[in-house]
Amino acid sequence: MPSLNQLSSNVAHLLKHPFDSPLKERIKDDYRNLRALYLRRSIEKGGIDDVLKVSYELPLISVDKVDNCLTSVGCLIKRTENPVGKPVRYKTDVPFTFVGTPDGFGFTYIKQPREVDYRKYLKHVADAILYSYINNYIYVYNDKIANIRIDGVPENPEFWITICNDSCYNDNMEFPLPRDIIFSITTDIYKMYGVKIIEENIDDSNIKMNVGDKENVR
Repeated sequence: MPSLNQLSSNVAHLLKHPFDSPLKERIKDDYRNLRALYLRRSIEKGGIDDVLKVSYELPLISVDKVDNCLTSVGCLIKRTENPVGKPVRYKTDVPFTFVGTPDGFGFTYIKQPREVDYRKYLKHVADAILYSYINNYIYVYNDKIANIRIDGVPENPEFWITICNDSCYNDNMEFPLPRDIIFSITTDIYKMYGVKIIEENIDDSNIKMNVGDKENVR
């Protein structure tokens, strides 16, 4: 499968501007935006394909109730140190496909921190570890958890580089999409830029690269 650098380079070649870096960056933005649109449609129609998921681990830091003042659990609150990459927006009450310990023990999602106080009195769920996703941070309501694993479908996989240290995704890796969706997005982009749509233009084997494309430009 082609990388985002390869896809944008191919369109730039067809537009006869193979060395136009600003153009290729705009084309990459088009791919990112259309990716989110197509994924949302695909997920709402047939669910989440495992090939779309990205998984990574994050350390937690302790915060007090001043940081999250809607609950009274005080020092039991932990939070991801840095913002968490936004997942693709689709019809769901839970933003990520999994949040839990690195060895696979899942946490229970709550929309509002105030749910922590009354859930501890509920039978069968009082011992559950709860988490919420607020202002791009994940809060975990348990002071014994040091690291968490997050699985999800990123809205912009490139953003997660800052979290994964390039192990999740970068522009020189295969663009994380099924072939049929890449074909549809590429067709839309060709239409946007007035490129005549012929199948050989979208064939992976015809994707051209120049020296500048070998570096991951941001």
